[in-house]
Amino acid sequence: MYYFVPMSNTPNQLIKETSPYLLQHAYNPVQWHAWNDEALQKARDLKCPILLSIGYSSCHWCHVMEHESFENEQTAALMNEHFINIKVDREERPDLDHIYMNAIQILTGSGGWPLNVFLTPDLKPFYGGTYFPPKPIHNRPSWNDLLWYIADAFKNKKTEVEQQANQLMDYINNDVVSVLKKKNIDVPNENEENIFSENDFEKMFQAMQMQFDSMDGGFGAAPKFLGTMNIEWLLHHFHFAKNEKALAHVEWSLLKMLNGGIYDQLGGGISRYSTDAKWFAPHFEKMLYDNALLLKVMAQTFSITKNNLLKEKAKQILIWLQREMQDLNGGFYSALDADSEGVEGKFYVWTYEELKTILTEQEFKIVEKTYNILPEGNWEHGFNILHQVENNSSEILTSAHKRLFAAREKRIRPQLDNKQLLAWNALLISGLSQCYKSFGDEAFKNAALQSLNFIEEKLFPEKNPTKIFHQCTLGKPQQQAFLDDYAYLMQAYLSAYEICFDENYLHSAYSLSQFVLSNFINENPPFFYYTQKNQTDVISRTIELYDGAVPSPNSVLCRAFLKLSVIFEDEKLFEIAKNQLQDVKNAMVQHPTSFANWACAAYEFKNGIIEIICCGNDADEFTNEIQQHFLPATILMQKKNSTGINVLKEYSTTENQIFLCKNKTCSMPQKSTEKILLLLYN
Repeated sequence: MYYFVPMSNTPNQLIKETSPYLLQHAYNPVQWHAWNDEALQKARDLKCPILLSIGYSSCHWCHVMEHESFENEQTAALMNEHFINIKVDREERPDLDHIYMNAIQILTGSGGWPLNVFLTPDLKPFYGGTYFPPKPIHNRPSWNDLLWYIADAFKNKKTEVEQQANQLMDYINNDVVSVLKKKNIDVPNENEENIFSENDFEKMFQAMQMQFDSMDGGFGAAPKFLGTMNIEWLLHHFHFAKNEKALAHVEWSLLKMLNGGIYDQLGGGISRYSTDAKWFAPHFEKMLYDNALLLKVMAQTFSITKNNLLKEKAKQILIWLQREMQDLNGGFYSALDADSEGVEGKFYVWTYEELKTILTEQEFKIVEKTYNILPEGNWEHGFNILHQVENNSSEILTSAHKRLFAAREKRIRPQLDNKQLLAWNALLISGLSQCYKSFGDEAFKNAALQSLNFIEEKLFPEKNPTKIFHQCTLGKPQQQAFLDDYAYLMQAYLSAYEICFDENYLHSAYSLSQFVLSNFINENPPFFYYTQKNQTDVISRTIELYDGAVPSPNSVLCRAFLKLSVIFEDEKLFEIAKNQLQDVKNAMVQHPTSFANWACAAYEFKNGIIEIICCGNDADEFTNEIQQHFLPATILMQKKNSTGINVLKEYSTTENQIFLCKNKTCSMPQKSTEKILLLLYN
């Protein structure tokens, strides 16, 4: 757990919460409140500004600001006197984070965490920023100076404060088309028939290629994030456009990441980003969603290249997930902190002498050479980060790994964020399902279905789309679900169907699609709000379009709707997906790294969703062979017995044959997967 010294024997209101992040602040002298009706009403009654501070448990700079400012008695007194102080875990309330992060990005041009926003009593933002130091530095005011300034402005310049708050709200509440136009991106004509051409996809590739780091893989300069959605689109581009450069960059990028310090060479799992361009020095926090998305593209790439390193590392990630991140209920936790004992990365790094002491002489020589271990340290403060500079898979290195892992297990561990989020578990289900399809390893299938069972038991217990929870902590379901919960779960059901062919998963996905249409949609343009129409504790309903650290829920819905429109013969879902793609087309073509999951949907739309239907007693054998190939824009289905899915009803349950269907037209039945694959690849 995270180590801190309580500044007071009397906790504040956060002691009632379950979020590890909020509980970290429960003994701060700041009189923190959670975001709830009581705290919001108190601000209204006292006509007092709100200081909203948003972060998450594995955020290093959140810990720094807590230690420097929120544990300081003098600072706390200033905050308590002038503000209603509210702490929010961004992973519990991503809706609030979206709204107020947008406001700060409008104000300052950048964002991040910790996010500190000042609100009027009616919840309108008027000023804020990210990290503020205890003393002025690098043109940043000190936190105390800022508090005095804001308190004075709210008291003596109320008109200006309210004017700025209203202007910010005007920006936040702009509809999506206006936002796109403000970014100099034209919206295509709604009557355009052929939305995408091959030239459009080539333009996307050229734009993305400009971001390639050909030396070290990945995209852009430091700090360098994984870019998994870019990778998935490049795999689509390789498949449909036969672009070898796209595949080469994918494979090179993945190998550089997996050999780098960003990947935990002893325990498995990847960190959120690298602080340098070479994947050497990570920001050591491990997030569930990063590993989920990475597993998916590793498995997809393996389906093409058959590079065994991808399979081996994926297995290591699964072992780490099951060892450190999975609850007994089958669900997976959210994150591991970057810090232990208040020091970033301390759990993961080694001094030269430590390694010499722990390892045999022979093991040390191999480790020293393989990972570039230096007496003075290859990182800061004399520490070494394990990053592979030479290929080595010897038994001696394996023995060294076991010895070092055992020694590391005795250290004080980073804090675990034990929230189990529906959306992130759903992303992992899709990643694990892809791993099972590509590798044929039952362990991935079992883990995917365990997580899905957890969701259905704890977060979706009544199979009623009106009663889905966003998260579960300590066995307690909490918070009405958001759009990404619905979208990612829809995707997870479609993925899970393709590894076990339980038609209930298809019906569940379709049921979710109908609920989303009724409760989240903005009719024109046809995108979906992040919050449900009955939610009352937010000042704005935002629409999330960009594919960032995780895919936009709108782009995930677009891809799911394309498949569900075929499975359930629902033209409305198809038309919505089509209209969405029309509206984001030019943005996508000009800025593909911000719309990479949308770009995958564009390829699926242009080429049409293909149904591969395996029938008869040999259906399992057929599907196992087909699953090993990377086949975007397809739905793999089985017909071994009676069915409730209309598109399957006409097929024989007994004759061993495979059908390939597209645009409501089927090819002649085939008796072997080889002929089906020839049809798909030609």
